[in-house]
Amino acid sequence: MGERFDFEAMPIEQFETKHRAFLKVQDGCNQFCSYCIIPYARGRERSLALDEVVSIAKKLEQKGHLEIVLTGIHTGRYDDGEHDLVDLLEALLANTSEKVTYRLSSIEITEISDRFIALMAREPRILHHLHIPVQSGCDATLKRMNRPYTIQEFQDRVEVIRHSIPDVSISTDVIAGFKQESDEEFEQTMENLTAIGFSFLHVFPYSIRKGTAAEKMPGTVHGAVVKERVERLLEQSRQLRAKDMARFKEGDVLIEQQEGDEWTGYTNQYHPVRIESEIPLSGRLHVTFDSIEDDHYQVKVKKEDENAIK
Repeated sequence: MGERFDFEAMPIEQFETKHRAFLKVQDGCNQFCSYCIIPYARGRERSLALDEVVSIAKKLEQKGHLEIVLTGIHTGRYDDGEHDLVDLLEALLANTSEKVTYRLSSIEITEISDRFIALMAREPRILHHLHIPVQSGCDATLKRMNRPYTIQEFQDRVEVIRHSIPDVSISTDVIAGFKQESDEEFEQTMENLTAIGFSFLHVFPYSIRKGTAAEKMPGTVHGAVVKERVERLLEQSRQLRAKDMARFKEGDVLIEQQEGDEWTGYTNQYHPVRIESEIPLSGRLHVTFDSIEDDHYQVKVKKEDENAIK
């Protein structure tokens, strides 16, 4: 296993909403992408012991949380010396009730094993959304970023995931205007993001981090160009989300917030939902979507629907 590092556990055992909770199971990074300061700022990879994770999850359930999001810098490389991420998920499923579901904050494409895909495919309590950072859709840019895959390798793995889990939604992170990113490289990124069919994009304009390899690279992209590329990616994200949302006519929603007679939450695929309701709503509901408006599903619940949505 190599040298191990201690995990500094500071668990939070209750979150304000009492619905979704976040449980940090891993920290640190050994990857050293050229743009990223995290390996220097957060140190080497380390993970919270499986028994401790399970203990915290059980306390979160006792506090009324219905969804637990596992977080980390590299959640997919969870390794406490004896157990990997699949072992951890299996232990969490076995030691919490059927009403508790699990979601990953993010996972790298190189960390998605066949065992993980098989577990997600057969276990509905692991929600069918994956956030897999791609950062660029151009091989030349990915190489300068020191990312450990080509765009074809990324796309091939996504196809394996979707073959086993047809209703999965996959979102991603993208950096606009990385060092030396040409117009042609950016257009390749736009084309490949559409071809992969992400459910939405988190878009970040590149900014220099002191101490990283990219800081010393020539070829800074002009700020106005970066801004334009960000706007194009954000518009692409809106189009991708609308296309992915159109696949679903109904789904489970975890109610998270209320404002007046409107309740909001997210589906298993992490699409936002707004529900206008004549009755109080709470917990996890199964609803039929009435329409798609902007970036969310719209649902109207009348008093006579009370039994149908339980």
